Amino acid sequence: MMKPAEKNTLLNEVLNILYNREENIINNRCVFCDKLVIVESFRDSTSLNEYTISGLCQDCQDRIFVDIN
Repeated sequence: MMKPAEKNTLLNEVLNILYNREENIINNRCVFCDKLVIVESFRDSTSLNEYTISGLCQDCQDRIFVDIN
């Protein structure tokens, strides 16, 4: 079980209303695609850390955070 990163109280409430963020992260689910998330699916520690912040699996991170260089 992963632990959600701490957020500002108001922001946390909004993210929980919209995406059920904390519960999804605790239950290892992606907040966007609802895919089961496992630690080994992340390409690096930065991506895993991002999951605890946003609740996005590696695939959804790849879709949203596009390198524009």
